[in-house]
Amino acid sequence: MEADRTVRKAWRGPGEMLSAEMFQFSALDSVWTLDANRMLITRWSVSPTDKTVLRKEEIRLDKTLVRSLDFYRTDSAFLITDYLGDFRYHKVSHSGKPIKNIGKIPTEISYEQYIHPALAQAWRSFTDYNPKNGIYAMATQLGEALEIYNLKTQTHNVIYGPAGEPQFIAKGGEGFPTGIKGFVDIQVTDDYIYTVFDGMSWKSGTNFMNAACLLPKEAISFTCSIWQETRFENIRSTKISWASISMKNKHRNCDLRGKAIIRS
Repeated sequence: MEADRTVRKAWRGPGEMLSAEMFQFSALDSVWTLDANRMLITRWSVSPTDKTVLRKEEIRLDKTLVRSLDFYRTDSAFLITDYLGDFRYHKVSHSGKPIKNIGKIPTEISYEQYIHPALAQAWRSFTDYNPKNGIYAMATQLGEALEIYNLKTQTHNVIYGPAGEPQFIAKGGEGFPTGIKGFVDIQVTDDYIYTVFDGMSWKSGTNFMNAACLLPKEAISFTCSIWQETRFENIRSTKISWASISMKNKHRNCDLRGKAIIRS
């Protein structure tokens, strides 16, 4: 028996997502999701009592945004990072139309225009926004760079850690990492910015994963217990200090300290 392939096309069923990149939980009736491949932001309503999840709103993003990978919904617009490397982020209306293109990737290296898409890939960042203090922060997934936008005062600061900005090689319009793995999450609170930091080089990471495949399960669970945390203080002023980077596991504690370079 041959299956009937005419019922529907893949990823086009009710409520289906092709590539769920990001989620934002604002309230039980406002769980926002970003489908990067479909260029679609959806608002869902969750009812713990009825055990239901209902789609309430769909917003098609403008095609000029190409492929949005991150977003944050504010009361007035969406903040969406730029995919092509010509700007740092876009302010997009709640109907999905670009309002304003903002900033540039703060690299200290001069790149040709055709490298910009690869540059944007290398500088892809985790983002978070706090509407109380107006801080919109980005932490790079490669290298060691943190950007802090104060949307209330219209100021911008860039902090480089010891590893500096993301390192990569551009081939065929794509960026391939050569330095270290950077941040893996970020959260902006009223007084601090918290991030989770990796710091392992891509070469070491490959060797580590190859070795891990040969370890017993109990050893692999030990390696997964490694974590790092970085805290940046005084985000309301330009005197931002790099507090510390600490790494802990079951058998040892060590502190790695380094000075940050601040760009405003």
